[in-house]
Amino acid sequence: MGRRRINLIIFFLFIAFFILINFSRSLVTLLTDWWWFKQVGYSAVFLGILKLKILTGAISGFIFFIFLYSNLLIAKKLAPPFPYWYGSQEGPLYNILRFIKSPAFMRFFNLVLLTVALIAALGIGVSTSTYWDVVLKYINQTAFGVKDPVFGLDISFHMFSIPFFRGLVRIGLQALIIAIILTGLLHWINGGITFRNGTASFSPRTKAHLSVLLGLLFVLIGISYKLSTYNLLQSGTGVIYGAGYTDIHAKLPALNILFYSSLIAGVLSLVNIYFRGWKLPAGSLAFIIAMSILAGSIYPAIVQQYVVSPNEIEKETPYIKQAIKFTNLAYGLDKIKEKPFSAEQALDKTAIRNNKQTIDNIRLWDWKPLEKTFKQIQSIRLYYDFMDVDV
Repeated sequence: MGRRRINLIIFFLFIAFFILINFSRSLVTLLTDWWWFKQVGYSAVFLGILKLKILTGAISGFIFFIFLYSNLLIAKKLAPPFPYWYGSQEGPLYNILRFIKSPAFMRFFNLVLLTVALIAALGIGVSTSTYWDVVLKYINQTAFGVKDPVFGLDISFHMFSIPFFRGLVRIGLQALIIAIILTGLLHWINGGITFRNGTASFSPRTKAHLSVLLGLLFVLIGISYKLSTYNLLQSGTGVIYGAGYTDIHAKLPALNILFYSSLIAGVLSLVNIYFRGWKLPAGSLAFIIAMSILAGSIYPAIVQQYVVSPNEIEKETPYIKQAIKFTNLAYGLDKIKEKPFSAEQALDKTAIRNNKQTIDNIRLWDWKPLEKTFKQIQSIRLYYDFMDVDV
């Protein structure tokens, strides 16, 4: 058996051991759930959910593995041969660098990169598999036939598409941050990044590589801000659940500014390849942070305090009407027809006898004070609790 085959066997045994140690508890839970679903006759439901989880995790994990491993290989290829800033050729740093660049270690180093990429991809895949229900709803969504009053989009877009896209962006941000950290670490190991007197130096190719990844990060952040604009329709900060005056006139413009600012920051990160230092992306990041504080928090608070609160009824009335309208639509209350009912004030024995069902249904006790009374009476018995009272 060749040395290379032995290394591969050791590698796969290590991966199997890692999976067993880190996911043993999840496997026990999975097996228990399978027994329960099988016992109650819903094994098909369990297997369907499990297949969708595996498929969702496998696709996302595979895509991330290709992305991360490609960037690690690019970082390895862009490594400077023997950078001059390592100083004298006679020294421990040079000896370590020479050892890393030796053919024997490079074969082992490729295995290390592959292992790191697989472990990271496994983590992303497991994280993404929890979005199986979001994916299922997105794939099988149908139009509601009702458009929202702010963006003019079908309600199904907010119910099914927005959670799906937000999940994609959230996983994408996690994956990209992991890729930037691991790629930057590899550039540092290979000598593309050095530190002297507390100052970091980047080789031109290293800087170009990291600038591209940073640009992608800014774009994803911008998309996240854009998706947040649609979430204003589910805002719970105002007098109603949904978009209010402050949301539409303060938060919405602020989020749009942050969206375009992030896209511009992504472009500037690419342009930064042709400039010295990191002033362009650093300045863009500082601007985004400042705008998120000023426009995203302070400005809406000022609008709420000095524009809305002094005249809240007038400012919020259109949005309250919209909330009532769409609440009626959601519960089907818009289909109710009002009919006048002529009630008589006089009540005699004949009326009581003819409406026995209605009389028997009259509430004699108010459940709210009755529940408190029962709890006080039974307070000496700590093992009793009244969760609900039906009268």
